[in-house]
Amino acid sequence: MEWTKGKNLIISSAAHTASEIRGPYDAINLSSYLLGLSTQRAKAALSVNCRSLAHLLYDIRSLF
Repeated sequence: MEWTKGKNLIISSAAHTASEIRGPYDAINLSSYLLGLSTQRAKAALSVNCRSLAHLLYDIRSLF
């Protein structure tokens, strides 16, 4: 967290089954509390940053 200051962070659940997955607002609150992220950065870590990475990887993959 010290290196990125919460920017371009991706939060994953690492759940093995669907019953282990927490709700998005639970993950936002946990990351805000435990990691000290603002609510906006915690939301981005769950949605915007993941989507941006997926688009980037798709673009790179389509080049080859």
